[in-house]
Amino acid sequence: MNLSKIHVRYAKAFFLYAVEKNILEVVGKDLGLFMKEYKNTVELSLMLESPVISSSVKLKTLREIYDNTFHTDTLAFFELIIKNKREEHIPGIISHFFHLVKEKTGIKEVRLTTAVRITGEIRNRLQEFLKDYYKSGIEFEEVIDEKLIGGFVLKVDDIQYDASVTSRLEKVRDKLLKTELFN
Repeated sequence: MNLSKIHVRYAKAFFLYAVEKNILEVVGKDLGLFMKEYKNTVELSLMLESPVISSSVKLKTLREIYDNTFHTDTLAFFELIIKNKREEHIPGIISHFFHLVKEKTGIKEVRLTTAVRITGEIRNRLQEFLKDYYKSGIEFEEVIDEKLIGGFVLKVDDIQYDASVTSRLEKVRDKLLKTELFN
């Protein structure tokens, strides 16, 4: 099975279940806390990704860590993933789960890539413009990529607007290569 299909299927199933049971906010907090600890605790990620450690040990460990913290349905979700030997996909599953939550709540994912860091004033004006334009909340991420030379690349969900100098230079290069020098 394709990795992205695994992420989508598990995330969508749990998302729909959480919506139906009206526990989306609770399990969302659980999954957010888990991902924070997964990224910051090397032992947790190594334990879950290890093919040597048995599923029963992984489940027991997660229960010991999160039994008094997580909702029972969150723990049951992890149990399902681990019993099906999909634990190495947990980060992708949770990432897609949050993507579905953002879709449901109307939050747009915005990524601005520039060659240099923009000022706070420009960032604020851009965020306000995007909120007004899309009439929704936004989750703003700023990325610095010196290869752009200048300009910017703005990606909102799956739509990308490329106004970078690098992109424009590539277009000019392509046009020059396509034109005949001698007619």
